[in-house]
Amino acid sequence: MDRVPHKLNVPGDFYVEDGCCTACDLPSAEAPGFFKFEETENSYHPGLKAHHCYFCKQPADVQEVKLVIGAMQVQEIDCIRYKGKDRKIIKLMKDSGVAEFSDELEK
Repeated sequence: MDRVPHKLNVPGDFYVEDGCCTACDLPSAEAPGFFKFEETENSYHPGLKAHHCYFCKQPADVQEVKLVIGAMQVQEIDCIRYKGKDRKIIKLMKDSGVAEFSDELEK
């Protein structure tokens, strides 16, 4: 399945899928500092703002990868994904029960 990352994700292997976020804020609570929200006009309710999260920072070490994997564990609708091929990260994801969020394993 071809997934499209949100346009504001910083470059890197972790991303939030475009059009998927419900702004639940659970990932931000689990991995503070990695997510921000884009605010746009809500097409269904003019005058109200819609929010969509995106990665503002990529994890830089194993501890930060584990924080992001923790965010994957608590996400409500499976928007946080990993498109990389790093076997260590994929193993951490498998061990944490979130391997289904790896684009590499989805192929």
